[in-house]
Amino acid sequence: MDNDEKSRDKEICVHNFYFYLKCLKFNGFAKWILFSQSVKAHHPQQKSLLDLVTEDTSKSDLLYLGLSKVMSPSFMDLSHQERLSINKKVDDFGKLLKKSAKLRYLMLNIQDPYKFESCMQVI
Repeated sequence: MDNDEKSRDKEICVHNFYFYLKCLKFNGFAKWILFSQSVKAHHPQQKSLLDLVTEDTSKSDLLYLGLSKVMSPSFMDLSHQERLSINKKVDDFGKLLKKSAKLRYLMLNIQDPYKFESCMQVI
């Protein structure tokens, strides 16, 4: 393994949450998140899969009933531990986005003498 391959292994994708999970090798969660976002985009009340699964009214929701006919219940519903894990990954991703925004700001403005002081406040 050369240095380029080692550095690529350490790269973390911050394009969006799906790619972040894929980079962490959480492929099942990544598929679930993508599916949940698709459900939210097509649901009349803009409810995600997580919203539908956690609500008592999901049994009467037509979209949920239709999905439950073609999708396995184990894929659609998350265990308590899986929900905690996704929430932790969401928090981690948010922190990573903040760090990358600060770094981007520093890289773009550090050489500008008029913005140097504001760059030091970011650090």
